[in-house]
Amino acid sequence: MIELVVFDMAGTTIDAGDDVAEVFRATLARWSVPVTGEQIAAVRGASKRHIRIALNSGFDRSVAGAVLEAVGWTGIADALVCGDEVPRGRPAPFLIFQAMQRTGVASVHAVANVGDTALDLQAGFNAGVRMNVGVCSGAHPRARLAVEPHTHLIESVADVAMLLTSRAAAKQPSERR
Repeated sequence: MIELVVFDMAGTTIDAGDDVAEVFRATLARWSVPVTGEQIAAVRGASKRHIRIALNSGFDRSVAGAVLEAVGWTGIADALVCGDEVPRGRPAPFLIFQAMQRTGVASVHAVANVGDTALDLQAGFNAGVRMNVGVCSGAHPRARLAVEPHTHLIESVADVAMLLTSRAAAKQPSERR
């Protein structure tokens, strides 16, 4: 049974459009670092009585907090884990492990990881989660996510609820597909 669902923020649960990429592009340009859209996309890193939810983000806590405040989601999750709170970001599993620690979930076999980038899926695989779900409506398209380790690929984050209530939630994690 899934006890915790860890959702990536930007691109997975919050549609930031191209805003995040544009901020990266503008910031790097200010420091005279040329970067293409493809280069930015390559590094952008988802019926229960009680299901715990954690959000994770590569953003620092101040940025993630501002994003959640802007969309009216402050306090919506049981835990928020940010890139500046772990020793290494994705594809390392530390964001997921920290979410487990903060929500009291003891087994990776009770965790679903949901994200829209290759790095999200790599982190889920590295953590050994039961469900490693790629969301195809975010930063990386289905073809890019399909080559990463995953248990499911879905079109929208809205499809996560169906996964959790179906027999699919009982499947064991698959090897790299």
